[in-house]
This record gives sequence, structure tokens and C-alpha cells, in this order.
Amino acid sequence: MQNADMKHKFIYLFFTFAFLFSGCDKIDLGKPFDCQIGTTYSVTHDLSFTIDRINDSRCPENVICVWAGEVHLFINITYANSNIDTVLYQDPQQKYPYRFGDYKFSVLDVQPITAGDSESKDIKIKMIITRD
Repeated sequence: MQNADMKHKFIYLFFTFAFLFSGCDKIDLGKPFDCQIGTTYSVTHDLSFTIDRINDSRCPENVICVWAGEVHLFINITYANSNIDTVLYQDPQQKYPYRFGDYKFSVLDVQPITAGDSESKDIKIKMIITRD
């Protein structure tokens, strides 16, 4: 009987950890990291985010533009079982961080230039999250 109980506890723990950590990439605060659309990133045990799509209005290379453009990242932040939809901005001239409590989300780079809305997983996004 005791051996069967241990086996059930082990199976329960295994599936609990597999469920908690599946599909989430853990990031380190204060260090730049690469991310992509559709992946969930874990900041802390109760704070995570997913980039749903981007809108890119940057000027493509070899084109004359009167405005450099910017990138909007549409993200979903999950905190303590609550969801918040918001937009992060990346402008070539300035970096606009998004503040969420003690955390600051900053978009450092988005490549390649896509022109318009995109949900492509081929887009590479470099971000940094810091805590005040």
C-alpha cells in the first residue's frame, strides 16, 4: 500500500510540474532576451506575458520616408490569474517602456521590418524587463 501511495504522489508531482512549466520560457530580469509572437514568457511565478501580434509602420530599407515609423506589440500580461491586454511601443528615436507595478517592459529591437500587422513566429523581438 505504501509503495502505491508513493507512486501516485510521484505521478501527481510530475504532472503538476509539467503543467506549470510547459509552454513558458523563463526570463531573467535586467537582461535583454529574444522572444517571438505566440510564446508565453514567465517573469515571476505569478507574472507572465505573451505577444499576440505586432503592427510595424517602420520605413523599409532603401525607401525614402518622412517618418521613421514605430512598432506596436500587442501583448497579454497575466498577473495573479488576471489578464491585461496592452500595447508596447518601439520607436527608433525613443524607447517607450510600459510600466506594470514595479516592472518596466522595454522593446529594444524588432527584426525584420514587416510593414503592417503580423503574427509570424519568424519575427525576432529583443526586450528587457527591469524591476524598480
